[in-house]
Amino acid sequence: MMASSADIVTACASGPVREIAGKRALLQAGVSVPVFAMTKNGKDLIMEKIRQSDSPVLFKTTRLPALNEEQPEPLV
Repeated sequence: MMASSADIVTACASGPVREIAGKRALLQAGVSVPVFAMTKNGKDLIMEKIRQSDSPVLFKTTRLPALNEEQPEPLV
């Protein structure tokens, strides 16, 4: 329900949210605790946050969800 009604979804330690929202997301920010943009408005919000930041950023096209080995334990 969140993946179909929210602009942005954070997966925290939820395995099902990572899987469901991740597959439908337009953009993912972060890999250990991913934040998914589900709509164009959500994507624009995350991109604007990146634009306003002075931090270095890596953009990479890949299939979502993109996760790494450092995940919260246990995923619920």
